[in-house]
Amino acid sequence: MPKIEKTDAEWRAQLDETEYRVTRQKGTERAFTGKYWDAHLGHVFDDGPAPTGLRYCINSASLKLDKDQ
Repeated sequence: MPKIEKTDAEWRAQLDETEYRVTRQKGTERAFTGKYWDAHLGHVFDDGPAPTGLRYCINSASLKLDKDQ
């Protein structure tokens, strides 16, 4: 897939505030929030439940899943 090149203004016009912060400014959603809060994968935090103490997440603001695929 070719690289998508847009100006900052174009990204801001296309994305809502959270989507922009997560995808363009390396932000993250608060823990246990977002559309897929109970199927998070990706980032690893050390504030999770026993026995490992680890919590994994991915920001749902950066995902758009298609049920038909």
